Amino acid sequence: MLSPLNVANLGQAPHRLMFFVGGLNLLAAMAWWALWLILAPWGFPSMPQPEPYAGRLHAFLMQYQVLPSFFFGFLLTVFSRWIRQPDLDRRTA
Repeated sequence: MLSPLNVANLGQAPHRLMFFVGGLNLLAAMAWWALWLILAPWGFPSMPQPEPYAGRLHAFLMQYQVLPSFFFGFLLTVFSRWIRQPDLDRRTA
């Protein structure tokens, strides 16, 4: 059985790396947004208002940084089944 904490397991199937990157992007974007929501109302100098507005930046990050990683990870998981081909493995990807 493969250890879930082994980084080498990310290369065992092509979709794993996409889901991992998507998860990291999601955590980073949510951490930034939560930190901004907590610190911005009090005017901390370490959290200035970004240009463009933080709400629009949050939407942009979620749509164009997080969503594509999960979308393409999903496609790498199921696309071979949809076209009735063998599953992709590390050697064929």
